[in-house]
Amino acid sequence: PVSLHEINDLPTELLTDPIDMYNMTTLEQRFAQVEFQPERVDKIYPTHKHLMIKRSQRCRRCEHNLSKPEYNPTSIKFKIQLAAYYHVPEIIIFKVEPMERGKHTRFVIKVVNPTNSGSVLEVVSLAEYQDTKAKEDAARKEKGEEEKTTVSAINPLRQPSIVEATDQNMNIATAEVTLPKSKIYLPPRDDAAEFDEGGVDLAGHVDDRDVVMWRKSNKVGIQLKVKPSEENVLVAFAIQYQYTNTIFAHDSKKEVRTATICVPVFLNLGKAA
Repeated sequence: PVSLHEINDLPTELLTDPIDMYNMTTLEQRFAQVEFQPERVDKIYPTHKHLMIKRSQRCRRCEHNLSKPEYNPTSIKFKIQLAAYYHVPEIIIFKVEPMERGKHTRFVIKVVNPTNSGSVLEVVSLAEYQDTKAKEDAARKEKGEEEKTTVSAINPLRQPSIVEATDQNMNIATAEVTLPKSKIYLPPRDDAAEFDEGGVDLAGHVDDRDVVMWRKSNKVGIQLKVKPSEENVLVAFAIQYQYTNTIFAHDSKKEVRTATICVPVFLNLGKAA
């Protein structure tokens, strides 16, 4: 126990001067400097900042450049940017209604087309995705296009990976999802579309009003139904879309190629009552 006489009096500034919270440090700022723990902002010491550098990324299989920034340190542009984020449609959970076990509930996802070319999107089940992938693997083996282990040309001492990548998330779904049967058109990305007062150009495609809830530029809201069976609601399906490769067509004489790509999607919709 401490007697009252040993406790110092509070400073008179707390009673006379107005309190300015902008000059007071937060707990994060104080914990960042445990030795001093300054109470005011003007008492904070400068902290060390880690060095930020530019890095290039290569594919582990073919060793092509996936990301290569410019050498100019003041530039934030990339000479090569082949990350999947810039080519695969982005899917975001837009709206989820209150869910109950054993009952169908609607939810809306927002799909964004990051490419500069239009695409046709189709939502398929995970079983159809696995069947398509199995057929492609069988056709590749018949043509003799099996993947061969190659030695790295950049680092010959690096050992190739001997572990085969497998899909371990195919059986994590805990809810049944009802997928639309109609195809959905994704307009190309246009930076100036936000200032355009006209509607979205669907290129002759007609939307299903029961599936497409709204459109804005290269974004579209798609409505699906889910039937939860457990408390944690996890749904699984796949998206199949047309991808147009125009990256190498501008710098070379190669023709523009269009391929059908199927990608699995797993969404965590929250908890059901």
